[in-house]
Amino acid sequence: MATVTVLSACGGSDEGNNEVPKSSANSAAENTAIASDLQESFGKLPGVTSAEVNYQDNLTSPGSMAVRMQVAVGTDLAPLFDTVTELIWLSELDPLNTIALSAGDGGNPPVADNRTLTPSRDADHAELEELYGPRPG
Repeated sequence: MATVTVLSACGGSDEGNNEVPKSSANSAAENTAIASDLQESFGKLPGVTSAEVNYQDNLTSPGSMAVRMQVAVGTDLAPLFDTVTELIWLSELDPLNTIALSAGDGGNPPVADNRTLTPSRDADHAELEELYGPRPG
């Protein structure tokens, strides 16, 4: 079973406070639809048996995309993470400040991995742009 969770909050901005998210170019409804479409795409990737997407845009998690996947035993996680990262990067999600991926196969012994990127930081942004091109919009 798949679950899409999108949390958003509106609030004022304090230019001196880096913890306050920038205003989103998308409405919560738009980001919910995009996250739902991404989750459906992730669930169809080779080796993925289930995918759960959690996108948040609020004061504590501004522009945060988390993806948790269960995969078939023997699935190579590195290229899967590359594909999922590319799909998120090229999506219309806005804002997008953090990408957190996790996957596991439930084997014996289990194989699991995590990847976290912060596109709002210059180094991660440059790397993602070099790999996948500029973000839409």
